[in-house]
Amino acid sequence: MTATFRVCVGALVATLLLASTGCGGAQERKASYLEKGQKYFDARNYEKASVEFRNALQIDPNDPNARYHVGQVNERLGNPRDAAGQYQAAIDQDAKFLPARAALARLYLLSGLPDRAMELVEPGLTQDPKNAPLLTVRGAAKSQLGNVPGAFEDAEAAVKLAPDDEYAIALLASLYRSNARSDKAIEVVRAGLEKLPASIDLHVVLADLEMGQQHLPEAEAQLKKVIELQPKELTHRYRLARFYLLTKNVAAAEKTMRENIAVAPENNEAKVALAELIASQRGVEKGEAELKAFVAKEKDSSALRLALARFYESHKKPEQAQAVYREVIEAAGVKPDGLTARNKLAALLIQNNQQDAAKQLVEEVLKENARDNDALILRGNLLLAKGDAPGAIADLRAVLRDQPNAIPVMRALARAHLQNDELAIAEETLRSASQASPGDRAVRLELAQLLAQSGRPEQAKPMLEQLATETPDDLPTQESLFRTLATLKDMAGARTTAEHIRQMRPDLPIGPYLVGTVDESEQKLDAAATEYESALKAQPDAGEPLAAVVRVDLARKQPAHAVARLDEVIQLNPKNAIARNLKGEVLTSQKQFDPALASFNEAIALAPKWWIPYRGAALAQLASQQPKSVDAAIEVLERGVKATNASNLTTDLAALYERQGKSDNAIGVYEAWVQREPHSTVAANNLAMLLVTYRTDPASLEKAQQLTEKFSSSSEPSLLNTRGWVKFKRGDYQGALGLLAQAVDKSPDSPVMRYHLGMAQLKNGDAGAARENLEAAVKSGRAFMGSKEAQAALDQIKQSG
Repeated sequence: MTATFRVCVGALVATLLLASTGCGGAQERKASYLEKGQKYFDARNYEKASVEFRNALQIDPNDPNARYHVGQVNERLGNPRDAAGQYQAAIDQDAKFLPARAALARLYLLSGLPDRAMELVEPGLTQDPKNAPLLTVRGAAKSQLGNVPGAFEDAEAAVKLAPDDEYAIALLASLYRSNARSDKAIEVVRAGLEKLPASIDLHVVLADLEMGQQHLPEAEAQLKKVIELQPKELTHRYRLARFYLLTKNVAAAEKTMRENIAVAPENNEAKVALAELIASQRGVEKGEAELKAFVAKEKDSSALRLALARFYESHKKPEQAQAVYREVIEAAGVKPDGLTARNKLAALLIQNNQQDAAKQLVEEVLKENARDNDALILRGNLLLAKGDAPGAIADLRAVLRDQPNAIPVMRALARAHLQNDELAIAEETLRSASQASPGDRAVRLELAQLLAQSGRPEQAKPMLEQLATETPDDLPTQESLFRTLATLKDMAGARTTAEHIRQMRPDLPIGPYLVGTVDESEQKLDAAATEYESALKAQPDAGEPLAAVVRVDLARKQPAHAVARLDEVIQLNPKNAIARNLKGEVLTSQKQFDPALASFNEAIALAPKWWIPYRGAALAQLASQQPKSVDAAIEVLERGVKATNASNLTTDLAALYERQGKSDNAIGVYEAWVQREPHSTVAANNLAMLLVTYRTDPASLEKAQQLTEKFSSSSEPSLLNTRGWVKFKRGDYQGALGLLAQAVDKSPDSPVMRYHLGMAQLKNGDAGAARENLEAAVKSGRAFMGSKEAQAALDQIKQSG
């Protein structure tokens, strides 16, 4: 803070003195911009400060001091990612510029990354062992890492070196407080205030300390002093009002909130805050009445009506909120408040599953303002829900151009890329979000889950272990860690995590279920069965424990016991479709096909939109090997596709037609899927591949080419392979070569991709490379479409020498 600024100003003055004999005008202008920027910064006018500091940076882009100041402004404006970038740039330009090291390290601490903070400050302290800001940061990092004595040592040294450094004072006080020495903490802060009587932060810290010691008059005095120092800053009165609420002085809290309205009568948020306080203390109806009274006084204020609608939303009154939003739309038309009301109303309608009405409102907004970010986010999510991942991606990317650090938008964009089978881009998006907000655990968890699900559990493990340490009671994190450890065959670690989950949530079945999976993997079947049964006691209708205990029954060669168990569950709950489906699977495994089909059909009747029993019935028909069993299986799958639109059943049906040599029927299945879901990448990819595999007419090849254009920006290997093979089949051997090489580079173990690349290389005259890829495909030992052609081409190369 202040000490750091003095260091920077001192360095600046020295620099200007040295430069004044040389660069003249440019250096003088830079110095003027920096001086003006510092004045605006001290006055908390960060927007104007940003303009001045950036002007200085334009004159000298390599000035670390200017970059440091731009970073500080970004930090105050709530842009930590941009601030971190500026601090890092300052360090890159001058590794000895210590203020930037301290500032960037503080950001790492705020993000819960003390190790990275230590990496930054240690080289600086080697250069200047008595640098108070760096000692302060190191002390805070040591505290986060559990080294309390080391933290005290650094904090005390920093305060001694810079007794007017707010960060150092606050750190030392927090260390005393956390070690049950609040009296000493109060002493430290009071001493600091003697040197910095106008420090808002230190007055707030002292108020908090006094309150912790139940020194209520002293705490109140500090909070009032803050208001005296900055009478127009509303957040200070909010803080005082919270103090009054904690001390059960509701009247004083309400009086303080009304003072805020008197200070800023145009500020609608102050009026909402008063209404919320009254609602929390005297009932929602009285809070509503207070806010409606403000609305009545300002009948033409659309902004205040929007605030009333938000009040209704926060108090679970969606109908009233919708009504107010509609009033604003009617009154404001297509003015900004009218567009805001449309967005808010659309969001409520989406929650109420009224997507069509929501879409109409969103389109009205975008017609007036095609760059409206809220509307683009809403439309993006609507498109994503309908399976139009490319459309969602376009809208969400447009938002990120204006809001590059919008974490919820980045997470939605990652989901869109996943839906579009663009795993690599989804991962890149989540990594960017994690870098933008290292402290956002939800982003880090999604990234770790993506890594685990994409076959990289070894990369996911350290991330999940760190998250589990930070939030030991977070169930999704612990469950993800368990599944990752189990995938890595670390069953000891998996068992420890499962036991922790059991202790953390004894009311849920997941703990004993996960312990049971460890027992089952170690062939402790009796112990596994006991755990699964314990999970079922906690939740009798839970599907996973029921399926697991049935699996154990079959492993113990007790199919009759499994059926009896399922019959008991069905008797207790006749509408349990999961139990009936499991019974069908057990009976199929015992070749009791007729009763199995009966059980599957019962499950279908209970859950006609659930695709799994349709697949079970089709497999039972095929396994029976009765006359026309294939036709019966096809009939079940067709019925399932019609009822559920499930992609799994669609691919099953097409594959069955293929095996029967009915390629036209298989193509028809995918054509129907593409018509049903025109934005489905999977449908387009599979249809394109079928067309070039079974047809050679120009119309089919052209259609395949058009289908692949839907995923022309994807870097997923399967999609690259399809695009390349379509080009190959159309005679564009040169165009095919690059795409197929990329596919093999990303998926070198795929025999079909090696075959395709080999054929393209052969057509392009590179017989040596073609032979290598064709041999790899043939020797893989795995069946693939085109294996005979691969062998024939390989034989031809060998014969030609």
